Order: sequence, then structure tokens, then C-alpha cells
Amino acid sequence: MSVTVYDGRYVAVDGLTTWGDIRRSFSKSRWDGGGRNKLLTYTGGVEEGLFLMDWYEKGADPATWPAFQDNEKRWTTLVVFGGGKHRDVIEYNQVCLPLAIGEPFFAWGAGREIALGALSHGASAQEAAEIVCRIKTDCGLPIYLYDLENPGEMEVFDG
Repeated sequence: MSVTVYDGRYVAVDGLTTWGDIRRSFSKSRWDGGGRNKLLTYTGGVEEGLFLMDWYEKGADPATWPAFQDNEKRWTTLVVFGGGKHRDVIEYNQVCLPLAIGEPFFAWGAGREIALGALSHGASAQEAAEIVCRIKTDCGLPIYLYDLENPGEMEVFDG
């Protein structure tokens, strides 16, 4: 599992991935390769998340929406953040319907409730993600931190 945390400017994504019973560090986020200043992140399975990011970068055609999203037990959320002056936040869940998120802060994935609680008490996205990683066994370091005002940049924090 994973957590993505948004505080209005910064996006923090945990870097823990499990493959079977092996823990690995893995980035679940990237700047869109299409030059649109979009940050793409996912919560859910690695293969599904990478597929959804590629699907979005290729134009997000509803006709090519992946069938694996129909699985009630194993589907993935794709979150798209606008960078630079355009601060839109869109999520795709089980159906091919972009949902606009208009909240000043938000969180997705495992530990989202913990992150939302931390954010509501003034924590930054990075701090909220670190708190989640301390509490949830299926989230962990490193934290990948993105500044939406500086598209293309990323920092990594190991704790």
C-alpha cells in the first residue's frame, strides 16, 4: 500500500513497496513526460499504478481504460496534480471519470485518515507522510517530496 499527501503546495509520497514478503524502496510518482507540468502519483498495486500513469501520459483515452480497474478487491487510484500556476487536482478511481478535488489539503491510500488528521492540525505534507510511516506497517520511507510551484523537481527524505 502507499500514501500520497497534499498540503496545497507540496505532495509527499511514501516510498515503501512490498513484493511478496520483501520490502523495497520504489517511487510511486513522477512528473508527466508530456511536458504538461503534471505530477502523477498512485496508491495501490505497482504494476497497475505504472500502467495508469502511462495511460494518462498517452492521452487518458476512456476507450483504453484498463479492465483491472473493475476488480473490486484490487484496483488503483491515480492522482494527477497540476504544477506551476495551474493547481488542479484530479483523481481516477475504479471508473474512468476524472474527479476534481477542491480541498485545500487531502490524502489518498493507506493511512489517509492519519495524514488528514495531521494536516488538519497544521502538519506539512512531508510531516504528515512521516507520521503515517511511523504508524502504518504498509507505508514507509523514503518520502518523495514534490513542490508543485517548481515542476520537475523532487527531494527524497530518508527520515
